[in-house]
Amino acid sequence: MAEATGAPKRWFPLESNPEVMTTYSRRLGLSEAWSWHDVLSVDDWALEMVPGPVKAVVMLFPIKEATETHRREEKERIEAAGGQEVAPALYYMKQTVGNACGTVGIMHALLNNIEDCTTPDSYIRRYQGATETLDADARASHLERDDDLDDMQEVNPHPNADRAGPKPSP
Repeated sequence: MAEATGAPKRWFPLESNPEVMTTYSRRLGLSEAWSWHDVLSVDDWALEMVPGPVKAVVMLFPIKEATETHRREEKERIEAAGGQEVAPALYYMKQTVGNACGTVGIMHALLNNIEDCTTPDSYIRRYQGATETLDADARASHLERDDDLDDMQEVNPHPNADRAGPKPSP
């Protein structure tokens, strides 16, 4: 596990590209039987083009002031209501590493489909075993200190890349 330096950890953002996401997911432990695909729309015509079965969806949307305002208001409502219970069968961790939204989204997808979609003795199964009894905050802390995942961030997951990257950003 990496030592804390005091500076917030940041990774290079993962490209929102099904080929890149599939390559990266396979490093984590995604089985060869599964892959990521673009969803062009949630209209029926577009959903019919997505190969099935579908085990997870990761959404990409820009964070703007309106979404941040809504997030803060929702957090206040949840806290005022006494908190929010996460179902025990749902694997959830917080994102505390900067630019890790793609990685954390992929990890949530894999961790919540661990038996169906991942390979034995993979990174993601080791991560689950090490963190399954922890709460969402402790899981995030574990992720921040995980040298194995740091190493995976330092190699470009794009199969046609001609450069080394992504690299952790300052």
